[in-house]
Amino acid sequence: MRKVLFLTTMLALILTSSVWAADVSGTWSLKMQGPMGEENFDIAIKADGENLAVTAAHPFLNEMKGAGTLKGDAINFKLKATGDMPVEFTFTGKVTGDKKMAGTSEIGGFGGGPGGQAPAGGQGNAPAAPKGNGWTADKK
Repeated sequence: MRKVLFLTTMLALILTSSVWAADVSGTWSLKMQGPMGEENFDIAIKADGENLAVTAAHPFLNEMKGAGTLKGDAINFKLKATGDMPVEFTFTGKVTGDKKMAGTSEIGGFGGGPGGQAPAGGQGNAPAAPKGNGWTADKK
C-alpha cells in the first residue's frame, strides 16, 4: 500500500511540475481588441525557464519590447512601444498545449499625465484604456 501511495504521489508531482510547461518560444500571431478595434500582429517569445523575453512588430506602434513569466499554463507579459508613443500592453492569460494562448489585456501609458493616463480635452486626465480586452494567439 505504501508503494502505491508513493508512486501515485510521485506521478502527481511529475505531471504538475513546471518541467511539463508549454513551450512558448517562437513566433505567435496575436489578435486583440484595441482602442482602434481588432488588432493583429506577430510577437516573438524567447523562454528561459519561467522568464520570457518578448518582442513585437505592431502595425501602428512599430517595434515593441517586453518581458514576462510562464508559470505552469499561466502566462503574463508586458510589451512597450519603443517609438514616439509610450504605449504599454499588459497581457494575462493561459497557454493551451504548445499552439494556443488566450486571456485579457490592459492598455496604458499614453503619456501626458500621472499614471500614464492621457489628457482629456486638454484639462485633467481621462482614464487609461479599458481593462479586460480579450486576446488570443496562435503559434506559427
